[in-house]
Amino acid sequence: MTRREQVRDRVAGKLTSKAGLLCPFKKTWSDGVERSFDVKDPNRTEGTLARSLRARPDGPDVRILQLLPGVQPPPPGAHISWEHGVLFVERHAQTSSWSGRTPAVCRFVDPARSLSYPLTFTAAGPLVQDPKTHNMVPGAGVPLPTLARLEATADPQIREAVGADTASVVLFGRWGPAGQPQARPVGVRWGSKAPLTLQGQPGTLTVKLAWPDPDPVQTLIHGAAFIAVWSSP
Repeated sequence: MTRREQVRDRVAGKLTSKAGLLCPFKKTWSDGVERSFDVKDPNRTEGTLARSLRARPDGPDVRILQLLPGVQPPPPGAHISWEHGVLFVERHAQTSSWSGRTPAVCRFVDPARSLSYPLTFTAAGPLVQDPKTHNMVPGAGVPLPTLARLEATADPQIREAVGADTASVVLFGRWGPAGQPQARPVGVRWGSKAPLTLQGQPGTLTVKLAWPDPDPVQTLIHGAAFIAVWSSP
């Protein structure tokens, strides 16, 4: 055993003996594993990791998950209810060679700061037999209620990608309410439409295409992204 390994084991032993102070919280995460932990705000914590996180545009919503030595953090995308929102694991940080602790970078999602729009799409109904022709034809449509977060975008690249005209509003969307990320609902296709009132004006939202996240973990935290177009009669 090297000198560094001896120091690491000694430090880890001391930290573990103070588990109740260092990791005062205990919860079962969405991966089914119960862990003792603590959550730190980078803006109120010192250290290299904290300093690097302060520079992020979403810095106020970033947290550091601290665990005991040798305890593996929850996988990216795992979450727990925390304070008045949801805490998601974004990525694992580097394991300390001196203590054996592996912190994780987390994202705190506060549902109260995000508006979800109710949307009701219509999915194709089951095939039924036409009594006159005896052919199988689609039956009455089936309503598909869901929620999505929507934000208008003027990005010319996105507007061009969906072929939006000047009278249309292009929307960047995420499926599911904040803190409850979802994939595209089954039955909703590209081209599916739903009535939507924006700023008191009734209109129609048309789902155009998916907009994959460069980092797949963001989809696990925020829900699958899509682009839609809204227009009024």
